[in-house]
Amino acid sequence: RARRARAWGVLLRGDSRAPHFQPAALIEDLDDLPCPDRGIFGASPDSSEFEVVVGRGCPMRCAYCVNDPMRTMYDEPPGFVRRRSPHHVCDEIDDLCLAYPQTERIHFSDHAFALDHEWLAEFAAVYANRCGLPFSCHVRANSLDEGTANLLHAAGCDLAEIELISGSNFIRNEIFDMDTSARQIDRTFELLRDRGIRTHAISYAGAPYSTEITEADTVKMNRRLAPDLFEVRVYYPFPNTKASGITREMGWLSNRGEACYAEDRSVLDMPTLPARVILRLARRMTHEVTAPPPPAWLGAFGRLPILPGRTLADL
Repeated sequence: RARRARAWGVLLRGDSRAPHFQPAALIEDLDDLPCPDRGIFGASPDSSEFEVVVGRGCPMRCAYCVNDPMRTMYDEPPGFVRRRSPHHVCDEIDDLCLAYPQTERIHFSDHAFALDHEWLAEFAAVYANRCGLPFSCHVRANSLDEGTANLLHAAGCDLAEIELISGSNFIRNEIFDMDTSARQIDRTFELLRDRGIRTHAISYAGAPYSTEITEADTVKMNRRLAPDLFEVRVYYPFPNTKASGITREMGWLSNRGEACYAEDRSVLDMPTLPARVILRLARRMTHEVTAPPPPAWLGAFGRLPILPGRTLADL
């Protein structure tokens, strides 16, 4: 019984010792896993797009992601990042299309989907021949090159999801450890657009050390990039992540709890950006990014003085 408990990763309580946790062993060959039965989880019969996961683990060490603390549970294993074979992925999609004939597209939700060039090359050849459904996937702006962009296009990718997080280099790289420059972001959008792949940009509102200035920088960056789809998320510090530790050390982490995550409200109390301001900025950000730029005459009109030191725009 104890061996089975360790294999499944459960909490053990002995008669003479405190409870201890033994994580389950990593499954090295993911092709041994059966395809998921989506009917168990109430998949809608009206859905035309379904999520598929091709692997487990991620080589990136982003400070806001739960992947990094999960990796430390296994003492830095060399085989932490694993992928199913392209044929096994297509087997699942075949079963999916049989169960849900209305399936029109696939979303691969792995953040590490396009990080292994050798695997992606094999996937592109197999998927294009066996499935051919248009799909969307996650792309890392610091790892996309011409070869990877060509493979995504050849496989049938028509939408790429890119986490930009913040227009502030300090927040993006020093706080969240994304190791992504503005030049790499610009190049990623250029490579995708040249191949007719639409872009879905994701930014965060209320990240640690955010101010109204850094939030404005995020708006400016997204307006310059002009993604086909834009999404803003209110930052939530997942437990045991490096970024969460920063918020706790600075005394910004409130006791409002997990309800904030479900309601897309900030759980942080930062003096530079209170929670109510974060919510207001998040609601405005989508409009500011996606709305057409105002005409030039409107800016001049806003500069009209109405009081000493005040203009019409100040209202």
